[in-house]
Amino acid sequence: MPEEEVKTGKNSPFTNDQIEEVFGADAHMTSVVTRTAQGRYLYGKRPRGQAALTAGDMSQLTAKIVLQEVFGLERAMPMLASCCRPMPMAKLIQSFRVASQSSASRKVAKGQEPDLNLNKFLEVKMECWLNASHVAGYWEDNWESDTPIMTVTEQDAALALAYARNLDIADELQNAYAVTGEDWGAGTIASATYSPFTKIMEAWTQLAGGTVAGTNAGVKANPSILAMGPLAWGDFVNNSYVRDFVMKGLIRTPTPGGAGNIDIPLLPSLQIILDGDLLSTSAYLIDPRYFPLGQGPTQAIGYSNDLKRVEGHVLYEYLQPKLVWDQSETYTLGVREITGVHA
Repeated sequence: MPEEEVKTGKNSPFTNDQIEEVFGADAHMTSVVTRTAQGRYLYGKRPRGQAALTAGDMSQLTAKIVLQEVFGLERAMPMLASCCRPMPMAKLIQSFRVASQSSASRKVAKGQEPDLNLNKFLEVKMECWLNASHVAGYWEDNWESDTPIMTVTEQDAALALAYARNLDIADELQNAYAVTGEDWGAGTIASATYSPFTKIMEAWTQLAGGTVAGTNAGVKANPSILAMGPLAWGDFVNNSYVRDFVMKGLIRTPTPGGAGNIDIPLLPSLQIILDGDLLSTSAYLIDPRYFPLGQGPTQAIGYSNDLKRVEGHVLYEYLQPKLVWDQSETYTLGVREITGVHA
């Protein structure tokens, strides 16, 4: 197909293969900005169908800004991600070890050697999956609008990825070992039937390695987060056992998707997280050390088709949230789901 035929065509659309036949494989270049799991930023271009990423002449600082602005994840609300322990992954399939039991010699007498304390470890196997958001638009749509459509669309796509990650974390929390709870909204406003503190402290005792049923054997988890949905939160703050603390300002109500520290004598230094993606009938007591969030590379890929006047962006995020279980896979070491807290 001669080059002149393309330049003087009869306004008929040309396929990508026809364009490449005349102008070569570089006719449609794709810009790629990658943030590796280790935090390194790479920028490059690759032709269609070419897998390798080659370094371009854009500076590392500029590449970082491009990824932050276009990809948008750096500024996205963390939401449930704060319930997890971030684990950068150099490979999409990777294993790491977490201490499941440790010991120490107590009250060692003068002149005596301490006993040899052997730690036990669990192997946690991670396998990242891909969440993606793909947006595209015609140049004419952007020119005809008073609003920069593509800019807004890119920001919405990045936020959509953040919500997808949030749903993944909420889904994994539903796999946690459960403590049968009680309806915090039962009874009357003046006198609730059940106190939320009863089951919260039962779950806390289990995680801390106490003597009640369901206790983690040899593991001393220290929960620092209490997470719940809006309906469970409504029952919690209106419960007569809790309301006095609210009225005295000892509980700071968190905003949706945010968090607030609560100052209650029974629950010292516990952060409460309110999120609408959580199961409405449950509350979750969490030690993030035993709830890793595997983080693979993230990418922002931009492309264009000049003849069709289309610009597009694809946003990729590789991740996997995973609860850590004990050796027998009976208990989750760092999370308890308190069920039935909202009818």
